[in-house]
Amino acid sequence: MNLPGGLRFRLAVRASLLTAAALAGVAIVVELTVVRPLTDRADDDLLSRVESLTAVVAEGGLEGFRRQAPGLARAPRTQWAALVGEGGRILSFAGRVPPPEAVRLAPDVPITLSDPSSGDWRVVVRTVAAREKRGTFTLVAGVSLDETRVAQQSVRLIVGFSALAGVLLVGAGAWFGAGLVLDPLGALLGTARRMAEGEEDLRLPVREGGDEIDDLARLLNDLVERVGAALKEERRFAGEAAHELRSPLAILRLRAEDALATGEGEEMRRALEGTLADVDRVNRLVQALLELARAVPSGGSAPPEPLDPGPVLEGMREDFETLGASRGLRFRMEPVPEGPRVAAPREVLETTVSVLVDNAFRYTPGGKEVVLEASAKGGAFRVVVRDDGPGVPSAEADRVFDRLYRGITGRESGGGLGLGLALARRLAASVGGEVVLENPGEPGARFAVVLPLSG
Repeated sequence: MNLPGGLRFRLAVRASLLTAAALAGVAIVVELTVVRPLTDRADDDLLSRVESLTAVVAEGGLEGFRRQAPGLARAPRTQWAALVGEGGRILSFAGRVPPPEAVRLAPDVPITLSDPSSGDWRVVVRTVAAREKRGTFTLVAGVSLDETRVAQQSVRLIVGFSALAGVLLVGAGAWFGAGLVLDPLGALLGTARRMAEGEEDLRLPVREGGDEIDDLARLLNDLVERVGAALKEERRFAGEAAHELRSPLAILRLRAEDALATGEGEEMRRALEGTLADVDRVNRLVQALLELARAVPSGGSAPPEPLDPGPVLEGMREDFETLGASRGLRFRMEPVPEGPRVAAPREVLETTVSVLVDNAFRYTPGGKEVVLEASAKGGAFRVVVRDDGPGVPSAEADRVFDRLYRGITGRESGGGLGLGLALARRLAASVGGEVVLENPGEPGARFAVVLPLSG
């Protein structure tokens, strides 16, 4: 599919107009520097002849002019001269008789006179005083402008035809050149429209020409691939989230129906307690979904201020100890090294560590211990949470970080929503960090959050 010809036409017209304006400037320069100076050269030739004749008349008077006349008379079509006495009487001439108005011209000012029969002439008048009392004469001389006019006309025609040819060539070149650029863009546009109409598997054509249009097509194809993958992932996530919500909502309805059916008493109390537990489960799921959506990193955000992790982790110790005690577990935190600063916001550190500790509490049997250790090494700050639970099988080591995935242990225990580890990994990745499982296949899971150090 090509782009409409109107754009190509406008580009060609604009290029032609710009070329015409540039060539008009060139024509003006040629007129001022080449064409008009041709008349000045005729004046120079005329004045040179007048100077020569002036010397002859000043020395020899009328007789001297007559001796010079045969040389001028041999080219009557290109030059002539006359010697005029008092009262405007022509005493002698060579070449042709000057027109009557030539005698009345101002002296020493070249003037153009037109003769219908012989064309344009450049004429000058000069008063000459002959020596030895031979009198005062008026010298009139003229040169033909026919050759000058032909030369000027030739130059103007050459410039005019060159300008016209230049405008046409530039216009045609702009038309076809625009086609070379716009036709591939038109093909890209046509494919993009089909993709926008729902043909998701289409990709923009790459001509393998090695130019910027191919680079643009490859870049857009890569962008489409990533956006498409993200959309598929979001569709999958939405389906899994809906499936995860469907079960507790169905149980809620059954419990409410049982409570209505039994009426009152102990059965009503148990139904309401179960309902509250299911409400809490759904609320945790919704809250985790919201936090996971907010964990998308912002590419244009400013880098975080350096954070001292020690006070943050120490401030969380009491909450972890209280939560562990409520579940019959012991929580122990090793001393946090002083000095390192992490390049991450406070909420990233708090949320990722809380997720790992909560995950450890869920899968650790009562009476056991959960330990938190922190260290700074190799340009990174590392927080390791280890427990005394069954651990994560090697086959599930990668999938435990998928959203809404719960391994065998999670399904058997009934705890967790399969979102915490996905949330922690996404938050850590948003600041250039990561969350990893250090000992897949071994008893007692050991998860670590690794955050970059500042500076």
